[in-house]
Amino acid sequence: MESAGYTEDMKFWPKDVAFFWMTFALTLLGLLTLYSVSSVQGIDQFNDSLYFLRKQLFFACVGFVSMLFLSRLKPEFFLKNSHYLIGVIFLFLLAIMIPGLGFSTKGGTRWLNLGGFRFQPSEFAKIGLMVFFASRLSRDRNIFSKWKEELALPFGVLGAFLLLFMLQPDFGNTVILSLVILSLVFLAGAPWKYLWIMCGSSAVAFVGLMFAQPYRVQRFLLFLDPWKDPQNKSYQIIQSFIAFFRGGWFGVGLGNSRSKLYFLPEVKTDFIASIFAEEVGVVGFSVILLLYGLMILRGLKIAQKAKEPSHYLLAAGATLLLGFQALLNLAVVLSLLPTKGLPLPFVSMGGSSLLASMILCALVQSVAGASEK
Repeated sequence: MESAGYTEDMKFWPKDVAFFWMTFALTLLGLLTLYSVSSVQGIDQFNDSLYFLRKQLFFACVGFVSMLFLSRLKPEFFLKNSHYLIGVIFLFLLAIMIPGLGFSTKGGTRWLNLGGFRFQPSEFAKIGLMVFFASRLSRDRNIFSKWKEELALPFGVLGAFLLLFMLQPDFGNTVILSLVILSLVFLAGAPWKYLWIMCGSSAVAFVGLMFAQPYRVQRFLLFLDPWKDPQNKSYQIIQSFIAFFRGGWFGVGLGNSRSKLYFLPEVKTDFIASIFAEEVGVVGFSVILLLYGLMILRGLKIAQKAKEPSHYLLAAGATLLLGFQALLNLAVVLSLLPTKGLPLPFVSMGGSSLLASMILCALVQSVAGASEK
């Protein structure tokens, strides 16, 4: 029986079991690491070592239930309604600029307060735009030969969203969204001349945005030589080095990190991977790298098996969005990229990030279910 966009088989279980267990394993690792990282801060600030873990566990439970529910919907449900989704999220991004609704922290206004509930609209905007482009790019096999009629609107919408991202400012999510859209255009079969034009334009825009703000230029220069200012601007990445060095091959043991004792800032979010490496060492850290790698490969395999071009782009886009976010976060903590505030999917603390990651997994599972029919 089919109704309301659901697949015929209504068993409340994900279609691709392997992908589900990878999601579960990463989330469990995140909860264990978060408890180790945040217990001291929880006691100091709230007299409760479980304070931060309890909040994240709540979002993990909501996320898994949402993932299982959304994964039962047909891919067409998301593809056909993507324009409604991005319309709502666009309003949320505009609302951030309204005094009293936008919440500012660490030099940016990226959070929206609605009825006492605070969330980050940009996390969901990336998903909405990815689904929107997956839908539009698969409408016609010859779409790139009539890009003025078919692609002017999508790229205009993308430009409007990127502008709102930069007004926050949110340079990290701007880069991730651009990478995902470029990847979808490539996977949709765009001629190389269009790809070179888009890549060149993106590179020029990237350099221009970087030099538009002195602090971004400073971050880039300190990335090239972090030891120029180890006690100030480069303090965070230097402490990340120390955490990795202290962990060695096998780590200092779960709960025994010293860097989490207020030496390394942002231990619950951007640099949680550094604490994980300190406690479990290179061997343990390689496990989380392996899990992300397997998840990306499995997601792309699901995309490859898709029966429809739109399903293929949807699953590939969701997988790449997760992959790029993990890759950029890990590259920052290893000083392979300049420091930028980006959460590690499933692991970093944050309800918006965790829920968005679960929704992306639901999209992949939805395509997996449709491919079985």
